[in-house]
Amino acid sequence: MTDQQQQLDNRYLPTVAILTPGEMGTGIGIMLRHYGYTVATQLHGRSEYTVTRARDAQFHCYPSDEDIIAECTYVFSIVPPAEAISTARRIAEAAVSFASTAIAPEHPPAPLYFLDLNATSPATARAIAALFNGINIQLANNPAGRKIVFVDGAIIGGPPKLDPHNGEWFKPNIMLSGPLKLSLTAFNEHDDATTLVETEEDDGEVLERVLGVKWVGNEIGQASGVKMCFASLTKGLTALAIESFTTAASLGLLKPLQDQLAEKTPLISSFVNNAIVQMPPKAYRWVGEMEEIADTFHEEGGFDKTIYQGTAEVFRTINEDTELGRERTGLRTRGKTVEDVTTLLAEGMKHRRERLSRAATAVDPSASKTNPKLAEALSGLNIAEQDEDLENQEQPVNLASRQVPRADLMPAPPSFDAPNPASPYNNTYQQQVVQRQSLYQRAQAQNLDRFGPSSGQSGGNSNGNSNSNSNNNGNVDSKSLIGGRFKIYPREL
Repeated sequence: MTDQQQQLDNRYLPTVAILTPGEMGTGIGIMLRHYGYTVATQLHGRSEYTVTRARDAQFHCYPSDEDIIAECTYVFSIVPPAEAISTARRIAEAAVSFASTAIAPEHPPAPLYFLDLNATSPATARAIAALFNGINIQLANNPAGRKIVFVDGAIIGGPPKLDPHNGEWFKPNIMLSGPLKLSLTAFNEHDDATTLVETEEDDGEVLERVLGVKWVGNEIGQASGVKMCFASLTKGLTALAIESFTTAASLGLLKPLQDQLAEKTPLISSFVNNAIVQMPPKAYRWVGEMEEIADTFHEEGGFDKTIYQGTAEVFRTINEDTELGRERTGLRTRGKTVEDVTTLLAEGMKHRRERLSRAATAVDPSASKTNPKLAEALSGLNIAEQDEDLENQEQPVNLASRQVPRADLMPAPPSFDAPNPASPYNNTYQQQVVQRQSLYQRAQAQNLDRFGPSSGQSGGNSNGNSNSNSNNNGNVDSKSLIGGRFKIYPREL
C-alpha cells in the first residue's frame, strides 16, 4: 500500500467534527476514519435520516456544541448554504459558553480551526470571519478561551468514495484560502509533554495531504469565489437543461432534442443527461446556492441578480412542487431517468401554475377573469368591459356614469406630407388618408346628432368643422386616430 493508503496512527491524530453529516460530510468523515481520524458530530435537532446516517458511519455523537470546543481541533462546516451563518454562530456561542466554565489549562489551549466548506458567496465567508474575529477579541483575556481560526473553503465534485478494486480514494477538490494554513496545531505547537511524537509533518499538513487540499490564495473569500463561478456554469447549465428538456417533453420532442445534442455537442449531451438524473436529491440545497451565486455576481461583478434568482426558482419548483423533492440519496425511487424527471416536472409546473393562480385570485378575485396575453395586449387602452354590449343595442347614455367620446375631444387623423408620385405605394397611401379622414368625419357627425355642438364648436365656422380640429384649407391637424381613447370596430372599416 502507498503512504496515502496506509492508515495513520490515530494516537497522534486530532479529532475532526463534521457539521452536519449529510451526503458530502458523511463521505469526508468516512474517508478520515479510514485514515485513523476520530470523527465526531452533534445531532441535536437533526432529522432521523441524518442521525441514522451518522451512526451507520460510526461517528462519535457529542451531546453539546461545548463538547466540540473541548475535544476537537477542526470543525468542518458542510451544510446547506442557508445554514452556513447559523452554524458558525453555534460554534461561536459554544466557544464563549465553554470559556466561561472551563478550568484554565497550564498552557494556552490550541486554536480551533473552523473550515467553512459551504457553497456560499465571498461576502458570506467574510461575514463569518468577522464573527469569529469578534469572538477572539472577546475571549482574548480569558485563559480558557480557544482562539478560532477561520479558513475559507469550498468543495467541487462528489463525496469521497473508496475504489474496492485498487484501494484508491476518489476525492473531490477541496479548495482553501485565508492568511493561516492548517499548521501549528495541537500536537506539535509546544515542545513539551503535549508533543506525543516527533514527525516531519505537523498534523495540519497531514490533514491537508489526506484531504488533497488545494490552496488558492491568502484572502478570505477566494475559495468561495472559485466555487461560485464554477457552480454557476455546471449547475446553471443543469437548470437550463431541465427547462429545455421539460419543454421539449411537453411538445413531444424530447428524443429529437437528445439526438441533436448527442450529434452536435456530445460532451454537453453526456453532461446534462447525467446531471438531470443526479439532481433531484440535491435540489433543495441548490436553491440557496443559486441565490449565493446571484449575490456574488451582483456584489463582486456588478451584474443583475435576475439570471441566477431565476435558476434558484427552477430548483425551488423541483423541491417544493414535484415528487422529486422527496428523493434522498441512497433511497431513490423516482427520477432515475431523464424521461421520468421531465414527466414529473411537467406535472409539477402545472400544479405550480394552479397554486400561483389560486394565490393571485385570493388577493384579487378579478385576476382569474383575464387571460394574461389579452391583458398584456390591452395594456394602456381605456376600453370598458361593457363596450361590446353597448355597441349592439341602443341604450340611454348616463353621462354621469359613462363618459362618451366627443368629436372635439377626439384625436384627429394625421395630415400626411404629399407622397412621392413615383412611389409604387402611392394609391394605397391615398386610400389610407381618405379612409381615416372619412372615419373622423363620421364620428364628428354622430356625436353632433346625439349631443349637439360642443362648447369648442359654438364659435366654429359655417362648414360645421371644429376650429380646434381643422384649419382654413379643410385639412385635419396632425393628431392620429390610432391610440385614441375610443374604440373603432373592424366592421366599420
